[in-house]
Amino acid sequence: MSVDTFNAVINPKVQGTINLHEALLAQNLDFFVMTSSIITACGTSTESNYSAANTFLDSMARYRRSLGLPATSIALGMITEVGHVSEHPELEAAMTKNGMHGIDEQDYLRIMELACRPQNPSAPAWDYDVHAAAHIITGLEPGRVSKVLGNTLWLKDNRLSHVKNYLNASSSEDQRIKSSTATTSIFHNLTEAAAQSGIKGIRAEVQDLVLEKFSQVVLVPKDRLLASLERPLAEFGMDSMVATEMRNWAWRGFEVDVPFWKLIEVERTVGELVEWIHGGVIIDGLLQHCV
Repeated sequence: MSVDTFNAVINPKVQGTINLHEALLAQNLDFFVMTSSIITACGTSTESNYSAANTFLDSMARYRRSLGLPATSIALGMITEVGHVSEHPELEAAMTKNGMHGIDEQDYLRIMELACRPQNPSAPAWDYDVHAAAHIITGLEPGRVSKVLGNTLWLKDNRLSHVKNYLNASSSEDQRIKSSTATTSIFHNLTEAAAQSGIKGIRAEVQDLVLEKFSQVVLVPKDRLLASLERPLAEFGMDSMVATEMRNWAWRGFEVDVPFWKLIEVERTVGELVEWIHGGVIIDGLLQHCV
């Protein structure tokens, strides 16, 4: 994104929060609550400006507490039943597949009440992180995260390695069964497509599956990707983490080896990703088992 696009999202939250902080320094406040976003914990590749802006709010909450002042940032995820997510079901579906779950309006109000309660900023919350109570994260529950472990990009962050190890240990067998079932399902879909429409049917099925997967990983609606086959993958957030996820998925599902370097070249398009996987299926992938 351009610098102007980055700053357009950064500046209101950063400068606005600094202004409020400085204007209220002399006031004896009961609370100072900032609504951050779950994006700061498990953001998408296409929203770095929004993630950075909200990360500033989380840091400001810690900074104020270090000064002995009240402050809490609430990292909001999906709020169901009302608001933006409820009006865009495709966004809710994509976020759910990435390990997030929603809170309803009543849960939101309870969390806001908690954030507004009297605080003792000088009292450490935990020995290892004295200002941890300055930040509340909503919509991330380990049991639900474990069900989508393979699709959860933020768990690849080494700072969360202990969480990943725990989830891997508790769900490795479930993941093995899930992976096997997914491969069988793809094989079945390709076989049916080949029987009904031949090569054209396989091409359409591969495109649908690839766009569905890419949509889940980068949190961009599939219809938008379908209308943007000639646009570069990089515009939708293709980076090394996304490339690794897509490459592993292509191998597990189609037995197609997509070179990593192809995925991260900035000029490569969405349509080319479809064609690489389709070509692999036709030449040396699952098609040999379908005929």
